[in-house]
Formats: sequence, structure tokens, C-alpha cells
Amino acid sequence: MKSLNKNKYTLACVICLLIAIISIIYVSNIVPTLKVELTLKEHNEKFFVNFDKEQFSVLKSSHYFDKKETKDNSEQLKEIGPIPEGKFVSSFDGKGEGKYGYWKPYLAMGSRAVYYTEKVPQRYLSGEIIRDYYGRIEYEEVEKVKYVNEPYWDSRYTTIPYEYTYTFSVIDLSDSISSNASDSIYSICTKQFAKQLTSYKNWNFSPNQVKCRRNANWAKFYMSVLPKNKVAVVFQSKDEKGVSVIRAVYFANRKAYVLDVHSPYELIENANAIMETFTTFYLQDYNDMVSMRLLLTILGCIAFVVFGLICLLIPKIVLQNRETVLPKQAKYLVRYACVMWFVNIICVFADVYPIFTGELRQDSYWWNIFLLFLCAVGMNIFTNMYVVNKAKAENEFDYLIPKWLKFYLIKRHITDAEYKSVVVFLLYPFFILGNLPFGICVLGYILPVAILSVILMEVRIFSKWTHEDTNGNNSNGVEELGVFKDYYLLLDINRDASEMDIDIAFNKAMAKYNSRTDAKLYNEVYKRNIQEAYRVLSSTNRLKPEYDKEFDAYRASNDSEYLYSDERTKRDIMLVQKELRGTLLASKKYDTCAKVHNLVIRAVVIYGVFLAIVSSILFVPVKKHTTFGDVYWESLWDKVRFIDD
Repeated sequence: MKSLNKNKYTLACVICLLIAIISIIYVSNIVPTLKVELTLKEHNEKFFVNFDKEQFSVLKSSHYFDKKETKDNSEQLKEIGPIPEGKFVSSFDGKGEGKYGYWKPYLAMGSRAVYYTEKVPQRYLSGEIIRDYYGRIEYEEVEKVKYVNEPYWDSRYTTIPYEYTYTFSVIDLSDSISSNASDSIYSICTKQFAKQLTSYKNWNFSPNQVKCRRNANWAKFYMSVLPKNKVAVVFQSKDEKGVSVIRAVYFANRKAYVLDVHSPYELIENANAIMETFTTFYLQDYNDMVSMRLLLTILGCIAFVVFGLICLLIPKIVLQNRETVLPKQAKYLVRYACVMWFVNIICVFADVYPIFTGELRQDSYWWNIFLLFLCAVGMNIFTNMYVVNKAKAENEFDYLIPKWLKFYLIKRHITDAEYKSVVVFLLYPFFILGNLPFGICVLGYILPVAILSVILMEVRIFSKWTHEDTNGNNSNGVEELGVFKDYYLLLDINRDASEMDIDIAFNKAMAKYNSRTDAKLYNEVYKRNIQEAYRVLSSTNRLKPEYDKEFDAYRASNDSEYLYSDERTKRDIMLVQKELRGTLLASKKYDTCAKVHNLVIRAVVIYGVFLAIVSSILFVPVKKHTTFGDVYWESLWDKVRFIDD
């Protein structure tokens, strides 16, 4: 039952953590665009009026849609040309006035300068006429001008006042277009309708692009919002009075919108002027969407804080339901994780808040920092739950080591120094440094060191296997750990022996070992067995009561190779065996091949040397010379960064 409750608490914590992370990621994605959307929503509510039934929006300053008619005018529309088949919804009619201006030629009268030349006698300064050798008068040509009145063609700008009428009709197409239809269906409708206009002068255009091109306000506020791929089809015709008519038809919102303009002049200009005042991009739907995104953003922020706090409160609930006492170091670690959780929460909101103000945009650098903060928050919560789940009544230094890791380390026959090094160099950095805002970076140290440690341990196991004889016996005299032994038989004492009897028996057995009367009988294995028996039986408060229960079961069974029934007792005794074996292997009595070194520290040193070499290669500057004789310093990292840039 306790295990079931523990699993429930763990599952609840994981679910709350996932909700919190998903919430803050959603908020970080939606906030950059939400500020712009809120501004546009405010603009929509201020300047536009929405027609819910027709599903289009009109500028409040427009006068084209003041008169609404609900009488079906389909027959009148068909007199001009084809219209989409559907149910009539409503129409908006009206009149307008305009002035058509053009340059008109006319016949005008005006004086015109006429230039001509005339011959006159040449004269001296004295006024006397100049003659040549034969007495003939010498002449020169003089340019003269005269003005004459004559007609000519000119032009003047002339305006003609005129009236025009317009009709904007809405036709419902819900019978032929489903509510979940994609935008491509409207393009198909436009193409199918254009096939009916082969006898008319027709063309396609984009109403939204026309708006943005003609009006700066449309381009400023709606350039990025209005769909660019929706087109309308337009054709020209004449009504029953012979007045020119231009008809624009476009499909949207499961409806067909038909705009007719009757005018003797400026058909396209009048139609464009009307289209500038409305949009079939229904702004009320856009406003509702923005309001929903704003609500989800607020709820996402609340969910991040609430579910994050729940993840921190769950460990306290677990502790209240437990009968065990939290060790001192576990208590400090839980408090440390709680404090760092608040710090990381502040870092996350400090990273996200500039997006609300529009001062920051998401890029690759921002996302990297944001994910680091999120990972730190998740690691805080994981640390709390893990520490609480691993808490024991005994204040053991290795309580943070998971069971699977303990099993692996015992199988690899590590020494006590290596066992403590795993806690100091791997677990403590993970649980302490990992809770910092950039704590996920500590995995860059822990993972390589852990992998190197595993490789070194496996190499050591292989080396020991190569020193075993053909019968599978270890040449160094190391037996398998975790085997049940009769300690009373090894020390040659009774079950009810006192502590003094145990001490006397142990000293007697060690005297036999030290005497070396028989090296094969009283060898290192014999020494280790009696040390192990003494360590267990002398622990009258802990190990001896556990061993006695297992000893009774051993005596009651007929199994020659009895296995421990209590895994906790087996674990405790294996730890004693491991310590004795490690101490023995580290003894100077063994040769160099049999010595046991601290492989965890070796892995740390190897990784440190590797980082130093890589850093020296990448970051140590090297002198270089350019072709112009300039001398500068450049590292390999500078070259790589330059290439990336």
C-alpha cells in the first residue's frame, strides 16, 4: 500500500511538472505576437462595425452600407450577368455623385510671332552707304519679327458631374460549402464561376492587395493579417438603361459577396473606393481569437506557478505520510532545492517578461537560455521528489545512490574509496549544481566522467578475469560477494556466544593466520572470512539480529547453496564484504596488477586533462602574419566562429 501511494505521488508530480513546462513554453511562444494582436484588436473595435449575419466588417466612417435591404434582388442581379447560386441574405444599396474630368480640345485665336529676314544697305559709321570697287551697294540680311492673329488647337480640363448607383449583395453558400472547408474551396468556387463569364470581359484581382496598395492604414494595420491568396473575379456589362456596370464577385465565410457599380464613368475607381471601406475578413472572429489567446496566456502563467508549487508541496505530503525521519543532509538538500526553485522561477519570468513589453524577440540565443531555465526548474522538482523517496531513518552517506547503481557498483567490486568518490564527484554535483539556473550544464561534466568510470571499471574486471586460472578460480584469491556463510562455524563458537566469546574466537583465529603454520589452510581468504564474521557478529545492534534471522532460515533449509531471503540483510553484509575485499586488494602484499586504484578520481583527472588539451587547441592564440605585414593573434575558435558568421 505504501508503495502504491508513493507511485501515486510520483505520477502526480510528473503530471504537474509536464503541465507547468507546457504552460510556460506556450506562453513564451504566444506572447511575442499577442502584443501586436491586442493593438490590432483595439483598432478593430474603435474603427469597425461588424455585421454578424453577413460576416463582414465595415469602417464606421463609411456611408456605403447605411441602407440595408432584406428583399431578394436576385432576379435584378441576373439581368446584368450571372451570379453565384445560393440563398439571398441581404443587400446594401445606395447612390453617389462624382465628377469625371478630362482634357477637351478646342479652337483658340492668338497672336503668333513670325520671324523673317530683310536685306538693307551696309553703312559706315558716318552714315554713308558702303559700295564695292565697281560702285555697287553692298547689302546685309537683318532678322525681323512681326505678330499675326491666327487660330490654333488647345485643350482645357473639363469636369462632368454624374451619378452612380451601387449594390452590395450577400449570398449564402452554406448548402454547398461545409463549415470545416479549407480555403482552397473558395479558389475552386472562383474558378468555376469564372467559366460562366466567357462572353464577358473579365479578370481576376486580389481585393486585399488593392486595399493595401491604395490606403496606407490598411497596409499599416492589416498587411500581415489579411489573406493574400484570396482573389475575386470581375467582369463588365450594361444594365437595361445601357449604363455601364462592373461586377466583382468573391467567395469567403461560406458566402458569395457581389458588388455592382452602375456608372457612366470611372467604374473601377468607384468600385475600389467602396471596397476600401469593408473587408470579408470578419474582424469579430479575429477579436474573439485574440481574447481567447490572452485568456490562455494568463491561464498559462497561472498554471506554471500553481502546478510548479504543487510539485514542491507533494514531497511534504509524502513526508507527512511517512513514518521515517528525514536525514539531516536530505533535509538540507530539500530546502536548498526549494530555494533554487524560486530563484529559477524568477529567472524564467525575467526571461519571458521583456517579450510582453516588446523589447525582446525570440531568437536562437533566447531559446537556449529559456530552455536552460526550464530544465533547472524541472531538475529542482525532480530533486525534491527523489530525495524524499530515497530518505531513510538512518543517516547514511550513500542514500542518494539508486538501487540499480548500488547493485552495479557491488558487482564491479569497487573499493570503499571509490564508492565514496561516486557520491562526492558525481551525485553531489548533480543534486547541488544541477539546481542552479544553468544547472543542466553540469551534465557536461557528470556524463563524461561517469562514462569514463564505467569504462575503467569494465577494463579492471576484464584484467582480473585474465588473471583467473582455467578452473575459474581467481589468482588473487578473491571470492564472489553475497554468498551466505556460517559465521558461527567460521569462528567456532555457539549461537548464544557473548561479545567476549566472539572477541576471543576472532583473536584466536587471527593468531592462527599470523602463525603461518599452514599457508594453504590459513590464507588470505581465511583471514577475510573471519574478519567478515567478526564484523557481522560484533554488530549486536544492527547486523547480528538480522543475520540471526537469516541463520535460522538457513538451518531450517536443506539447501547446500542457500541464498539470502532478506535482500536488506544481503545488501548490508555485501557492503561489509566489499569493504574488506577492497582493503585487501589495496594492501601492499599484492603485486602491481592486483592493486585497486580509485578509478572515479582517475576518470575526473582524465576528463580534466582532456578539457585542458581541447581548450589549449581551440582558445590559445597563435601569431599569424598577413600578406601586408600586419601581425595579429588568432585562435582556432576564432576561425570556426568566423566561418559560422
